[in-house]
Amino acid sequence: MNKKGFELSVNFIVMLILAIAMLALSFSFLGNFFKGAVNYKDSLGSQIDSQIESLLNGGDRVVIPFDFKQVHRKEAAIFRIGIMSVLACDSGNAEFKVEITQSYPEGSTELEDDVQYVKDPFTLKNNEQKKMPILITVPSETATGDYVFNVVVKYKDCAGTGDFIPYAPLQKIRIKVY
Repeated sequence: MNKKGFELSVNFIVMLILAIAMLALSFSFLGNFFKGAVNYKDSLGSQIDSQIESLLNGGDRVVIPFDFKQVHRKEAAIFRIGIMSVLACDSGNAEFKVEITQSYPEGSTELEDDVQYVKDPFTLKNNEQKKMPILITVPSETATGDYVFNVVVKYKDCAGTGDFIPYAPLQKIRIKVY
């Protein structure tokens, strides 16, 4: 019997087993890494929500705790806005809506169509809070630079004309595209 051929096949089998074990350990490591990243993201989201609640309970009517983000093209920036109702019409509720417009520096790209948020009016009871996301997606053809968006929260004037009028001072969010 030829022992060299047998040694080669045993060595091959041992190397194959080691390679499979290393591959399994790599997948396990990557799985734990990404699970930790998801847990961190969830923790960060709850920290932002608690910060919004803290600011609203401190007397602010409208808050955007983090109003600046840096993003690459083809990526998105997510902001959170918190609204505290201190109004009540005869029904005990007040109707609100959020409007976002872009401030245009000279030569900038229009991104208003790439802003996603709750555009429909919504109702809040007196002293009720609402937290909502604002998503700004940056297209690939966007020029590098700073982009500023005006965020206005309005409420429906139930005592007068029924028009939506500003509820709190103008808020600004900024993104830097690079």
